[in-house]
Amino acid sequence: MKGLSEREQLNVRAALHYLHAQIGSWIVLSRAVRSKRVTLRRIRAGQRVRLGIARRIASLAGVSLADLLAGKFVPAGTCLHCGRANAIVMTPLGERFGGGVAVVP
Repeated sequence: MKGLSEREQLNVRAALHYLHAQIGSWIVLSRAVRSKRVTLRRIRAGQRVRLGIARRIASLAGVSLADLLAGKFVPAGTCLHCGRANAIVMTPLGERFGGGVAVVP
């Protein structure tokens, strides 16, 4: 099977940040997805997201893998980097909000 696309990896990273904002601790989150903290740190830094970790994140979130990869898990208006709503959003691709920076109401 082919690996995850860049868009799918971005959606997994957004879900990871959203879950961190909900849980409040990278340590607790890493234990919940049965992964090392360094693995989550590397994913956050841009390392390739593997399908196994994406499955575990989807399971923790209580959504299907397809919904997680499609970006349907994270609520609209959530910062892709910090996981919080009502934030200034800076996207690396700049395509989701029509530019590099957008203020989300």
